[in-house]
Amino acid sequence: MPHISRGHRCEDLTELRTLLRDWLASTGEATVSGGTDVRSGYVSVVIGGVDCLLAGDTSRVGVEGFLAVADAGARSWVVPSRRGIQCQVVFGSPPQVIPGFYLYTAHPVGPPVELDGPAIVPLRILQGLPRCTDAGTSRCASCPA
Repeated sequence: MPHISRGHRCEDLTELRTLLRDWLASTGEATVSGGTDVRSGYVSVVIGGVDCLLAGDTSRVGVEGFLAVADAGARSWVVPSRRGIQCQVVFGSPPQVIPGFYLYTAHPVGPPVELDGPAIVPLRILQGLPRCTDAGTSRCASCPA
């Protein structure tokens, strides 16, 4: 894989880790965009049902740091960014910013929140129930995994 194209979408963290590991192994580029794009949203990934965006200026060092903590099973969290907006995705316990790794939620979220903890899937189901009733549905059905 010579480079990652803008707009690439990963369905989960596992797919993002595979994409970035392949990129590290196959290119010597300094950033995931090859220096062509610094904007957020270069790569998108869904974590715990939340759309997240990786910036094009994410560096090799940042990717290596991310892979080290993600491969060790670190949880992901949303914390305030440098500008104070509740949107920066960080990893670990306690949550730590990875220098050079720029992953943000697509939209700001409330207080600091864990994205992929064991209770997240049931929480997301419960959060979706009001949407069913708001849409006029008298009941919601789900299939067990």
